[in-house]
Amino acid sequence: MGQSPHPRIPTLREARSADGRLLGWAWFDTRRVRNQPQTILVTASPDGALLDLRLVAFHEPWEYRPPAAWLRRLSAHRFEEELPPPDRIDTLTGATYTARAAVATVRRAREVASSLARPTGADLP
Repeated sequence: MGQSPHPRIPTLREARSADGRLLGWAWFDTRRVRNQPQTILVTASPDGALLDLRLVAFHEPWEYRPPAAWLRRLSAHRFEEELPPPDRIDTLTGATYTARAAVATVRRAREVASSLARPTGADLP
């Protein structure tokens, strides 16, 4: 149950300003929750901060979906900071598998974002 132990490598999309300055990246993370998938859109800034997590598809029963506010709390840390241990992350009553899949998405997103991070001013066109 939960997510695959080897999630696929995400296909990254860059966002750039009209003058070519890098604004950040976005990608989709799809994981099996219990029997069905959920897909979260992840966005990250050039310095490695997770900007947003948006639930874009959820095929389990609707009452088990993670609320947007709960996802925002998970993405609020910069990649250098430790994500709280699983027993200190707010639970979703009746949605344990959903919470586990979402936390796995955030952990993976933080790895990807930290590998993409560039020092301020290091942008290349």
